[in-house]
Amino acid sequence: MVEWNNTEAKVISAVLEDKQIHVLLQANVETLLRTHNDIWNFIRLYSENNQCLPPSDLVREKFRDFEPVPGIGSTKHHLEELQTEYLNDSLKDILRNAAGEVQGGNGVNALEQLITKTSELKKNTAAIRDIDAHRS
Repeated sequence: MVEWNNTEAKVISAVLEDKQIHVLLQANVETLLRTHNDIWNFIRLYSENNQCLPPSDLVREKFRDFEPVPGIGSTKHHLEELQTEYLNDSLKDILRNAAGEVQGGNGVNALEQLITKTSELKKNTAAIRDIDAHRS
């Protein structure tokens, strides 16, 4: 069973409920998903082939371990949470790796990796900064 607090499950549940698939398509959500990409790909392909989203019962039937979260709210809201979670997790990984390099005496390599990885992250999360700017 999927955890109720799993952000990816919430995003998938929300899109099945409010049908706002364009929000996820525009955000390239597949780059943010770690555990629910198979479900997202099924929904995306079903939508492309049928011009509508699959019923949640069909998704549950195809993915037995997925249980949609009822009364979940908007896709956009949960996408923003997923983007923020992705940014924070990615930053932690980058910093952890850099700290390991520095402790191992590889400061130059740590710096190069920090620059490269944070640059990639900045490109991948530009939409998050736009969202956060509107909240302030």
